[in-house]
Amino acid sequence: MRVDGVPVYFLLLKLALTDYSSFKTYVCENNYAKINQVKEIIRKATGKNIVVWGCGVHGQKLAELLSPHKDENIVYTDGNSSVWNTFIDRFPVISPSECFEKYKDALYVISSTKYSNEIYSELNDNGITNVYMWK
Repeated sequence: MRVDGVPVYFLLLKLALTDYSSFKTYVCENNYAKINQVKEIIRKATGKNIVVWGCGVHGQKLAELLSPHKDENIVYTDGNSSVWNTFIDRFPVISPSECFEKYKDALYVISSTKYSNEIYSELNDNGITNVYMWK
C-alpha cells in the first residue's frame, strides 16, 4: 500500500524513528481495531462455518488472529489454484467451487483488498449473501 506514492512501511519506519509515541499509538489503535474485527467475525459466525477468501498477506494476518479460536470451523479459499490443498496456519485451503458446495451457509470473509470487488461479485453470483469485508 502507498500514500502519495510512498510505501506505507517507509512512512511507518520514519514515524517510529522520529516520533515513537505517535508510532506506538498508531500500532496499538490499528491492532485494537483488528482484534475488534475478529470478535465481530466470530460473533456473526456463531453456529456457522467461516470461509476466508484470500491467502495473501491480509489473509495470513487474519489467520494469526483467528488461531486462538480453535472451536470454530474455519477454511480458506483463493482464486489461485497453487494454494489449494495447503494450509494457512492450521486452516485448510480449498477451491472456491468446493466452498460453494460444502459451505453455502457459512460466513464468507473477504480478506483480499486488491480483488475484493471481484470476489464479492463471484460470491453474489453463487448465491452467497453472508459476507464480511476484512479491512
